[in-house]
Amino acid sequence: MNGDDATVEKIAVLLRMFNDEYVKASIHEERGKAVIRECITNGICHVHVVAGVVAGVILGHVVDHPFLDQKVASEVAWYVHPIVRGMRTEHGGVGTHLLELFEASAKERGCNVIAMSTLANSTIATTLMKKHGYTASETSWYKGVK
Repeated sequence: MNGDDATVEKIAVLLRMFNDEYVKASIHEERGKAVIRECITNGICHVHVVAGVVAGVILGHVVDHPFLDQKVASEVAWYVHPIVRGMRTEHGGVGTHLLELFEASAKERGCNVIAMSTLANSTIATTLMKKHGYTASETSWYKGVK
């Protein structure tokens, strides 16, 4: 995948939809596009395209673990457009297929561990993670400060 502006914009549109559906926070457009470019160039980026439109995406960084002798593929964003959720491909569901591509890329990049995040209230994502052998390792807590 290339990091040209058109590709980055297509992915950014999908991530804005994710934000609107779940996070409902003010996102910084240019920072978001910089992260997408970084994942395309130096990390992991897979998209699912339907009729020329990006309908699913998974992005991640590949980093050395700060304390252990391990390389980690850390998911940054994973989103499937509502219109294709539940759609079956030759590889299973769209989300499952993106996860499997992410795992294969992590392995190719020499990663020992994959770190995935899900929204706390997403039972679908939690079920998918468990089905694919993931275990919960920690809980993140957020608080806005002014």
